[in-house]
Amino acid sequence: MDHWTRLSQLRSACTAFVVLTLGTASLSKAQPESVRPAEPAADWLKIVPGEAHFYAEMSDLAGVRSLFRNLGIWETVRELSEAPSKGATTQPWHRMAEQLLGMDADAAIDQVLGRRSALIATEPQEWQNGVLLAELASANDVGPLLKRWKAKSMPDEGLVKRYTLAGGLLLAVLDRTIALGPTDDPEGLWARTVLLLSGRRGPNLSGRSEFAALKARMSTNYPALLYVTWPEGTPYALAGCTRLLVGVSVTGSQIACEMQGQRAAPVTNDSTCDVSLLGSLPADTIAVLADTFDFATLGKEAGAGRFNEGASLLAFSIGAFSAPDGAPSDLIARMGPPFTVVVGASRSSSPIVPTFTVICPVKEGDQHVKQLDTVLGFLAQVLAASAVTAGEELREVKVGTHPVGDVSLHRVEVGPALAKRTGLDALKETELCWCLAGGRLMLGTSPSQMEEILRASQNKTKRIDGVTALRPLLPANGSELDGSGTGQWVYVRGAQAAKMLESWLLHVAKDHPMMLQESWWRRWAEQRLEQYTRLGVVLEQDPTSAVRTVVREVEPDSPAMDYLKPGDIILAAAGRSLTTTRPAQEVARRYRERGMSRRFEVRVLRGGETRDIQIPVQPANALELEGFDPIEAIRRIITLTRRVDALTVQRFTGKADRLTARVTIRWSDAK
Repeated sequence: MDHWTRLSQLRSACTAFVVLTLGTASLSKAQPESVRPAEPAADWLKIVPGEAHFYAEMSDLAGVRSLFRNLGIWETVRELSEAPSKGATTQPWHRMAEQLLGMDADAAIDQVLGRRSALIATEPQEWQNGVLLAELASANDVGPLLKRWKAKSMPDEGLVKRYTLAGGLLLAVLDRTIALGPTDDPEGLWARTVLLLSGRRGPNLSGRSEFAALKARMSTNYPALLYVTWPEGTPYALAGCTRLLVGVSVTGSQIACEMQGQRAAPVTNDSTCDVSLLGSLPADTIAVLADTFDFATLGKEAGAGRFNEGASLLAFSIGAFSAPDGAPSDLIARMGPPFTVVVGASRSSSPIVPTFTVICPVKEGDQHVKQLDTVLGFLAQVLAASAVTAGEELREVKVGTHPVGDVSLHRVEVGPALAKRTGLDALKETELCWCLAGGRLMLGTSPSQMEEILRASQNKTKRIDGVTALRPLLPANGSELDGSGTGQWVYVRGAQAAKMLESWLLHVAKDHPMMLQESWWRRWAEQRLEQYTRLGVVLEQDPTSAVRTVVREVEPDSPAMDYLKPGDIILAAAGRSLTTTRPAQEVARRYRERGMSRRFEVRVLRGGETRDIQIPVQPANALELEGFDPIEAIRRIITLTRRVDALTVQRFTGKADRLTARVTIRWSDAK
């Protein structure tokens, strides 16, 4: 790996903070002055070459670092930013900073990156060949850095001084602005940046209409920006966008993030969700998710028989609410499209078990409740029967009801059977419950949580602070965020979520200590991966030949379901004839060793005719298990969320070809 790749790992420390503010609820209150507003500076967008499809800029990285130190999460952030990329062969970025620049990570932030820095690249995946911009505190700081980096002069470009560094990197300096480029500048990006820095005219990012359009939609100027484009159809592009602009600001009380994107294809049937519901939920609510779903289409597909194969309980449940071609009895088509999931916590169990209530507007709600009485009563009885051991008497499970104000709450016990099947005693208290209230169907896993929701809606118990909770979800005045309504939105109380996760870590440490080992999770993932990608074909020895095997059964979830038939005689697999006296095991081994291939070829003899069959399969090594450690991930989440007051995520409806969203993280003094 070349020197610039290593220096790029240094720059990842800066971009990691931008990513962190987008995806984590990680802060607690610190001194307001710990994050200083950026001083006026030159518009870097005018010195970014126009062909750049990746741009990440951040002001006052040193201040953000101080804030994180005050919060006690700096080491966790360091660990996240230092994690090597897939396939990396070098040490973490902070080690490379010391090797290349003669300074440790903190010194690099203090002297180079901390005031203002940015990374430019022609494509997101080409960031290793990008250009690093940095603004020093003073032009007087340049001299000591040149000496430390053993810089050698190159011909000037106008007022811009150019140098090569001891490690082969390229350096340009104008006053206190510096631009570091990769050795030999393979894409010419550094050279074009230098020309723009010197005042030469040329295409720049600020002048690109597609970038300017996104920038104009931003509600304010943000001290941190991330701009990225993707080719149409890129699977990892956010929300199907071809380009995205993200703005981030950090203050003493919150992080605010705004996203403006252009979609490759417009969103159809974009419905709004009810934000006001948040203010009428119980104060002990942990999280809320509001979204929309096309229940009508699901009902039509179920009515047409799409989900009727096999003995799936899910298929039975969907079918029970569906009718062919959307007939009047098709109840599922009269649900939604908005729905809300409310997450709470069990009050007496240890570990703390999350409880869930789904709230959905419905038509003919009384019919839904009657149908749920039948369907869920049957499912509860089936679950109870499946948990009965030999010699044990089957206990009848019945649906019961009791009033909560003027609402009749229906419930059926499933906890004992669940606890027995899973070995988790904490699930013993689980009960399925449902009711109709205010034109909304409510279906949950805890009667006590549903009772609290009902009482809160009637203002008979303490509720979430509606004004405080709703403020981040309300449109911002005078901006594109004043869309036609709110689409999906999420509300999470970080401290409560962290407490729940901590209870599960304590439970694991006490009762399942082997699960604390990374090796245990790697084995678990390998087994699940093998189960997910297995061929699912039962083979037996062909009695007429030692090097042939016969298909006896093709399992319903097998990728070969539509390609192989019982009675097929397999002659070859993976393009080679079977040669051992254990042909069934040989086919299985070749399937496991298929690598990244998406086709598994078998030659079969069927009805006296030889056929070559290509079976579509998943790659065998599609999942990278190195470093797979959910326990460590949970510990980091706890560290990053334990002092968060609230995290809100909101997508706005409006123009179908646009993505407009906002993330807000607020924190309190509680420790």
